[in-house]
Amino acid sequence: MLQLYDYPDGTQHSPQRTVTITPLQQLFVLNSSWMRYQAKSLKVRVSAAHEPVNKIRLLYRWVLSRDPTSKESSLALSFVSRRRQQLGSEPWIDYAQALLGTSELQYFH
Repeated sequence: MLQLYDYPDGTQHSPQRTVTITPLQQLFVLNSSWMRYQAKSLKVRVSAAHEPVNKIRLLYRWVLSRDPTSKESSLALSFVSRRRQQLGSEPWIDYAQALLGTSELQYFH
């Protein structure tokens, strides 16, 4: 996994990390059982919040270290509602995994 994200060779001096973005990185986020496990763990953490808007706020705080904007909250509520209709179950694992795949997390955390 670390090679996907330009992990430096431990035997050489590396004053600055080489930054590349490849399709394999996003495929890992979308298809990895490890990332799915992380999303499930986040879903468990927000399960105490009963209102969807509070779950969204908690997910943003834990994943991106900030509150969602009103537009992000609105989009999240729409996503959650549509996924619930499609799946017939709670879509919080899918939403947590989507947040884990954001470029904001990749670049700033």
